[in-house]
Amino acid sequence: MRRRYGDPCGAACSAASAWQKAVVAVLLAAAMAAGGCESGTTGEGPSASPVQDPMLEGIPLPHGFTKVLEKSDGTVSGQFRLVRFYYTGSTDPAAVHRFYEEYMPSAGFTQVERSLEQGAYMSRFQSSSEECSIRVKREKSKTSLVVNVRPLPAATADRSGSPPVRQPR
Repeated sequence: MRRRYGDPCGAACSAASAWQKAVVAVLLAAAMAAGGCESGTTGEGPSASPVQDPMLEGIPLPHGFTKVLEKSDGTVSGQFRLVRFYYTGSTDPAAVHRFYEEYMPSAGFTQVERSLEQGAYMSRFQSSSEECSIRVKREKSKTSLVVNVRPLPAATADRSGSPPVRQPR
């Protein structure tokens, strides 16, 4: 039965609508809090962020880190990029270090070096055309993350496993 004036189902629809909105809000909040559960992590480290910085396309970023624009710079020209981005977050530096060891291989990068120097975790990764270095350190109450990406030198990128042939002078 349709009412002549106003809302066709009256106060009952308004109450149901408010209740449904509350349920949806709670479900969305729970989904956002769960973050990276579908990635197989056990809560030991940050999950991959679903939002990528266009200049860091293909390089994973831990969830919850914010770029510090005043300390970041980058250039992309054709297929080459030269990027140094500085981020801060609250995740433990060791967990961020493990995050990169876990996720960089799926991004096409192989870890070629890792170290711990004066509390800073440093990792260097290479793909077929780029080098990416990651530095993670606790600074005051935040964790700083520096991501550097640069093209590999031609001699390194084109390395075939044999030494270069010397040309006579």
